[in-house]
Amino acid sequence: MFCRVFAFLFVSFAASQIPVPGRPTGFTLQQGSPIVLEAYYDLLCPYSKSSWPILQKLMEQYQKETTVILHLFPLPYHHDAFFATVAAEAVIANHSSVYKDFVSLMFEHQDEMKSGAVNMTESQVKNHIANIVASGNLGVTDKEILAGFESDAVTEAAVLAWKSASQRTIYGTPQFVVNGFIVPEAGNFDYQDWVKFIASLLQKL
Repeated sequence: MFCRVFAFLFVSFAASQIPVPGRPTGFTLQQGSPIVLEAYYDLLCPYSKSSWPILQKLMEQYQKETTVILHLFPLPYHHDAFFATVAAEAVIANHSSVYKDFVSLMFEHQDEMKSGAVNMTESQVKNHIANIVASGNLGVTDKEILAGFESDAVTEAAVLAWKSASQRTIYGTPQFVVNGFIVPEAGNFDYQDWVKFIASLLQKL
């Protein structure tokens, strides 16, 4: 199962010009060959949260065979998911080595974010996210996250990540692109499904 974005949102972005970013969108968690697996997650999506441990296990199992790239795609009906994505870009900008731990931390606090932050003001939400990150022993301070929220470059990186995913017709989370092709059914894969799928790709070599 996965969370879907509203299809009409693609119309306006398809008609507008998207600036090319200075670096590729997404964050490379692991580099291997020959398989390139791109995962699209929303940090407030429960199905993305369920998929995350499976993805980490696959990375351990296929460390040499796979490049794994994580893209964040905040869905519009997940309150404050975009702010969580901006925080992620701030972590990439300042402490990229702890990015995977940041993602795990945000998933650990997902229920809290989905319930407690709904009635907060924008400023309160930003402070709440900054406090979560600072409390995670990642070496990232709340001031760095708050500075990221005020940074045009960091915010633009989060916006371009969303637009890039939309341009690729990503419509929900978790969603996966393998070797350049969207695999719609992969959003429902368990670990054994992934093992069979990857084995079938390796057999083609």
